[in-house]
Amino acid sequence: MAEIIIFNDCNGPLGFSRYAGPYRIATELRNNGFTVQTIEFFGDMTPDEVSEVIDAQVSEETLWVGFASTLFGKHLTFEEDMKLWLTPPLGGLKQLNQVFQTLFPHSDDEMEEFILQIKMINPKCKIVVGGYKALHKEFRGIDYWVVGQGEGPSVALSRHLKYGDQLKWIESHLGRIITDKMYEFEDFTTCKITWHESDHIRPGEDLQLETARGCIFKCDFCAFNLNGKKFGDFNKNPEILREELIYNYEKFGTVGYMVADDTVNDSMMKVDYLHEVFTSLPFKPRLSCHLRLDIIAANPDMITKLHEMGLTSANFGIETFNRQAGRAIGKGADPEKLKDCLYRLEEAWGDDVFTSANFLVGLPHEDQASLEKTFDWLHRPDVPLHGFSVNRLYLSQLYPAIDSGLHTAEQMRNWGFIKGKRGWQYNNVSKMEMDAEKYDMEYGEDEFYKWKGEFFDVYEADQIVDNFYMDPRNAHKKFSLTMFLNYNRMINLGYTKDQILHMRQDDPDTVIAAIKKRKQIKDEYFAKILTSIQ
Repeated sequence: MAEIIIFNDCNGPLGFSRYAGPYRIATELRNNGFTVQTIEFFGDMTPDEVSEVIDAQVSEETLWVGFASTLFGKHLTFEEDMKLWLTPPLGGLKQLNQVFQTLFPHSDDEMEEFILQIKMINPKCKIVVGGYKALHKEFRGIDYWVVGQGEGPSVALSRHLKYGDQLKWIESHLGRIITDKMYEFEDFTTCKITWHESDHIRPGEDLQLETARGCIFKCDFCAFNLNGKKFGDFNKNPEILREELIYNYEKFGTVGYMVADDTVNDSMMKVDYLHEVFTSLPFKPRLSCHLRLDIIAANPDMITKLHEMGLTSANFGIETFNRQAGRAIGKGADPEKLKDCLYRLEEAWGDDVFTSANFLVGLPHEDQASLEKTFDWLHRPDVPLHGFSVNRLYLSQLYPAIDSGLHTAEQMRNWGFIKGKRGWQYNNVSKMEMDAEKYDMEYGEDEFYKWKGEFFDVYEADQIVDNFYMDPRNAHKKFSLTMFLNYNRMINLGYTKDQILHMRQDDPDTVIAAIKKRKQIKDEYFAKILTSIQ
């Protein structure tokens, strides 16, 4: 039986892929001598199936059971899933937005039953929640919350529970909190995700890959760990990266990757190093990733190098074509230069590289008229994108604030917390949340995501988004499955690149087939996980 069990899922979009975080944690724990079992499909499993897994995997040897919260979406039955995806105007895109607001896939009552079941098997076993949404809300029964990068805290906690090593934590009304500032992970450049036989990787499965961690930019609406890192920090050693890629190819036949970096092309230097690694491999990789369009416009040599190294699906967080709004959030590139760059990419890449872009409703200084100009451009027959999405602004989660208790303000800051109007919050808080007045924003203090801006409130922004998707112009691009979020997931269902080019997530036949294929993969995995005891 494994000493540590980590439940995971990425159950929002159509298709199947794995969230990398818990597998990186599992690798680090195994490197430190602990046995670990990751459990995929937590959000897809029925409550009865989760209960079966707990009975099969939890034992007196289990030190802790963890839940990787970052990409959990709500649990839906097969019928609910199909109904959601086939309900206009947004269909299943609504499910993707719910990911931001869902701490656990299952209901609070069901989660409490799971925790009780674990404690009945092993009263000493601790319940741990990590990932981006840790501390999302108060929840009874959580022993430890791990916030920030999880490697250091996870190893420290495991050593504390197994060997009695001293452990730092913040005592709060939410439970004990361990941060990455207490136990910093300093080995990213030489670390790997080593997929384990108990992960049941499928032959040829597209996997997630980190070539770097964090983002050198700090957009005002964004609030992820390591935003604003120094140039060159947290970039993986090229030899280590190459070893990881060759291992996965030889072990699983993997050639396709969803690159998890916040910005793959943050500099020409980084693109050069990645180009050297990927073009030296004994196979041709397929890569999907996030890119900054303004950096390509400023460094046109990237166009050929990204293509040569295996880029297949690229997503651009453009957010707005309003210059004033862009400057207000840290994205002030000339909109006309961005559009010209997209046309250059279309000419250079054609259908070899699927391109998509994201836009936001609710940014400062952007009114309805400005948005309509952007929408008109996106509706042009010759728009040089395979897909695009429009969403309303989602600000950083307004997590419950905690009291500092016996700890000093200096300690709280050293451990990664920021003092806001409502108390101490971990530092994944955006500039727009910390200084609302600067952006002409008002927030609902006790309600997640409720805001009122200069021109819209959150409900009006939702209606603008709905109206955009109800417009039939370029619907094939609004619902394209070529986009970064979908491409590798559909490959993992068995579809080819050429098939995906013509697939839409508002087409009933496509949706039903994709849901059935994912369910089949889940059922096969479930049968294996019940019998593969470490």
